[in-house]
Amino acid sequence: MARARSVLDTSDLPVAEVGRLVGMDDAFYFSRQFRRTHGMSPRAYREMRKG
Repeated sequence: MARARSVLDTSDLPVAEVGRLVGMDDAFYFSRQFRRTHGMSPRAYREMRKG
């Protein structure tokens, strides 16, 4: 998940592509795991970080 956070912070790749980069081919699974770990969706995390 640290790599996913880093990619979300530094790129504009779609969330599904970020999931693939960190080894999760299923975008929905990636999103659920990210939310479980960080308490927010990958999209919400990106919006919060980029302000």
